[in-house]
Amino acid sequence: MRSGNEQRAGKRDGTTMRRAIPLAFVVLTFGLAGCGVFGGGGASHPASSTKTPPLSEGARAATSALTKVLATVRQEPATIFKLTYTVHGANIPALVTLEQIPPKQLFKWQNTEVLFTGKDAYYCTTKPVVSCNAPGYFTTSPIQAILNVFSATTYVNDIKSWQQLVSSGTSGYQVSLTRRTFAGQSSDCVSWDYQGSSLKYCITNNGVLAYAGLSHSHVGSSYSFWLSSYSTKVSGADFALPKGDGLKVAPAAVTHG
Repeated sequence: MRSGNEQRAGKRDGTTMRRAIPLAFVVLTFGLAGCGVFGGGGASHPASSTKTPPLSEGARAATSALTKVLATVRQEPATIFKLTYTVHGANIPALVTLEQIPPKQLFKWQNTEVLFTGKDAYYCTTKPVVSCNAPGYFTTSPIQAILNVFSATTYVNDIKSWQQLVSSGTSGYQVSLTRRTFAGQSSDCVSWDYQGSSLKYCITNNGVLAYAGLSHSHVGSSYSFWLSSYSTKVSGADFALPKGDGLKVAPAAVTHG
């Protein structure tokens, strides 16, 4: 779910827009241990710096599981999509909707909508009245950073780092590989438990991030989001400003109400 060209000289960047977009849910990136656990065993400690002993059967199985998930991540997701994620943190669930027909992109969260048309970006609130403002002219989407949070490729380095720990002979970890279905999409899930923290990622067969979850046993906190609807059929009519009772146009601002 990545796109965008370099911004033209003299045009505004997306800093103002990014500040306007509520990012409370962005920190909710990273669950739950599954079955089929491959354990590193023993207390946690790094392997000898002079010689790495042969990997145990559990370590080999863990490496194989991580390699399988990385291969799924490399699948190229559709560039036209409509995705809805359920985001859960601090016991407050919320829905996030992401749509794209390049170069158009749309982000919806609670009473907030952000629309990028390919050159113009609009930040809108829909309650108590519909109100939109356009902070400037953009050639790169201010929504892209949000899309990246929900992109499987963003978390490739996490999974690769787990592989490196397993291969180095580090112990004290547990890796599990399971299959789950999200929004009708079959997905590979990998869970990593290490030093009181648990991470879990699920990737659909076509490379879409279906789940990301984090929990810390020592502080009793957990955050996650999961795919609750998925479609590659998107209407161009979705990429319009939200409708209100009337329309008022002002410089750099559009207001309905």
